[in-house]
Amino acid sequence: MIAPSAGQVLVNGYDYQQNWNQTRRVVGYVGERDTLWQDLSVEQHLRIYAELRGVKNVSNAVDFKIHQLQLQEWRSTQAKDLSAGARRKLQWGISLIGEPNNVFIDQPTRGMDPLTRRFMMGLMRSMAAMRSDGCFVVATDLMDEASTVSDRIAIQVDGSFRCFGTADHILRTHGQGFELNINFEEPPELRDVSQSQFKPDRRDSVAMWNARKSLQLEGKLRELLGEGGFIRAEVDSLKATWIFHAEGELLSDVFQYIEDISHDCSIDSYTISRVNLERVFHYFSLQKCAFDSD
Repeated sequence: MIAPSAGQVLVNGYDYQQNWNQTRRVVGYVGERDTLWQDLSVEQHLRIYAELRGVKNVSNAVDFKIHQLQLQEWRSTQAKDLSAGARRKLQWGISLIGEPNNVFIDQPTRGMDPLTRRFMMGLMRSMAAMRSDGCFVVATDLMDEASTVSDRIAIQVDGSFRCFGTADHILRTHGQGFELNINFEEPPELRDVSQSQFKPDRRDSVAMWNARKSLQLEGKLRELLGEGGFIRAEVDSLKATWIFHAEGELLSDVFQYIEDISHDCSIDSYTISRVNLERVFHYFSLQKCAFDSD
């Protein structure tokens, strides 16, 4: 292996400055914002970029990419008349024409409806699997998307990696147990306005009621889980969320305990689930916010 000299950028073994014609054939890029020519059609875009990338059989490459991305219906449609999802697909086609080995994607499914998102995530996974000597690098803030299409995930805050590994590894290392979501009942004065001479301010009543009941519930659960059992809490309207640790039979004890205290704490409903990647991502984002406020 030959290390690049100072100021030298190697792409698949090519010096980018000296061999830019070769390097652009093996690298594709999908930006967050589209840079389409509004008056050109889908086919015209793909033909231009196929020529720039040095594709030998342009017509076959364009036909294949239109079929692969399911753009047949919009083949002759100008970019300005495409839907947001079709525009995003066209950006994909531009970056993938000529089948480059290394593809960099920023917000891959931005603007797509749920059905198109699912299709594109499956397509992304299959295309990445075909590039045994290349890679897909995806930047996204949707953790379900990251876990579906990626073999390795890195969570980045302020330009630095905070964790890196498979989805299972990140959950084991940073998942921090279980998530308890509570929905409280409404304050009595809001349930029966006739008890008061005037209708109370809903926002203030809900906030005070939620704060009081959240503290009451947390105090009772600490009796079971101990002081170190709770990680953090989030309170919003008549809802509250805690992250807690529980091993072995202790988890079933938590269920039973909540059932026993649900009346005293005015619990309307609750759920307990394992912490997911979205919560881990949110946790690191909160760390950034705390750092910024300091």
